[in-house]
Amino acid sequence: MKKVLSILTASILVGSLMVGCSSDTSDTSKDSDTKVKVEKEKEKSNKVDSDNMILDQETMTFKLDGVKVIKDYDGNDALEINYTFTNKQEEATSALVGVCIDGYQNGKQMEIAIVDTDEFNEQTNLKKGITQDNCKNYYVLSDDSPVELEVYETNGSAWSKDPAIFKINIKDNTVTRTK
Repeated sequence: MKKVLSILTASILVGSLMVGCSSDTSDTSKDSDTKVKVEKEKEKSNKVDSDNMILDQETMTFKLDGVKVIKDYDGNDALEINYTFTNKQEEATSALVGVCIDGYQNGKQMEIAIVDTDEFNEQTNLKKGITQDNCKNYYVLSDDSPVELEVYETNGSAWSKDPAIFKINIKDNTVTRTK
């Protein structure tokens, strides 16, 4: 019962933070051909070794470490986003507060997936200069069409106007940074 309550609480917190995420997609960066594999097996997690999978901003650094398709709590396909977060602000903050990750599939914002996990690294507060790896977000997949992730820096109540954009192609198992 505690696990279910923890998952529900975490989902509500993540959902409430996602409400404020902007979808401004003004292009201020160049396209890239960097690609990585998407794993479809729960036991395997891909590692991304490309500098192009990093968003380095004033208050935080985000690094996309991998993505994989898993099953959510109801048995639906879900996309697991694995990332590393570094706090660069004076105040302690967590990845949950310091970065916003919006997932879109078929032009619609994706639902947050509820998964069976005891890991909530993205909720750990970090002092300036401290890094937390193995942070995760989960989204319900509606089908096997491509997913677009928009990653924003957050700074209190302000949202960055310059997101990093990652295209995840579920069919050919690749991730490409497009902005």
